[in-house]
Amino acid sequence: SKGCVAAKDYEVAIQEILKIAVGLFHSRLTAENAYPDRITQVSWAKEAWAEACKECKAQINFNNEVIQLITNRMWHLTSELKSKIRPLVEVMYGFESSAKTAIKARNRKLVEDLTEDFGFCYKSLGDPANDVPHKGLYEHKIIQKAVNIAFYKDKRDEGVRFLQYFQPFPVAGKALVLTVIEACINEWSSGERCDIQFSEPVYKPVYRTHLAQLHRFGEYTK
Repeated sequence: SKGCVAAKDYEVAIQEILKIAVGLFHSRLTAENAYPDRITQVSWAKEAWAEACKECKAQINFNNEVIQLITNRMWHLTSELKSKIRPLVEVMYGFESSAKTAIKARNRKLVEDLTEDFGFCYKSLGDPANDVPHKGLYEHKIIQKAVNIAFYKDKRDEGVRFLQYFQPFPVAGKALVLTVIEACINEWSSGERCDIQFSEPVYKPVYRTHLAQLHRFGEYTK
């Protein structure tokens, strides 16, 4: 429709710059803040475009449509992370797809245990009924596996291409990964896995909570 703009409408050289710019933009969202305000989004998109032009040894000025194209990819980052991390959540936390009532009930209970007091971040959930506490905060194997599979699996991944943002892996990135893991756990809330939207109003506060908790943990373990 008129006024709509798609990446394919740009010629090949610009498409290449756009691809790099989106990768840089995604990397900055991961490394600094997954939910920046609109002014910051536009500023980061402009900087990403300039950096991408430099990398391609080209000097092409951006316009509002280009900036819109880059910032529109914000949702793409989280949906991509979710599709990569979702299978890990099912296997590593032991969710089961089944029509059996008992298994659905077990899945629901597992969601409760994992989402209460950051349970899914721990190596061991312990046994609250017998006063055995959670153990090993941020030591669950899924965290490193999710980071590896989402950012470092092959040379096209952002963690490999844009090292300036990912060496070492950023705390904000870890908060984003934890938020995505939590969203994938929430998909089992009914006892069966149902796709839920990774919407900003729901998950921005979750992300902020994980980020604050990671900073507190970092201070505590200095």
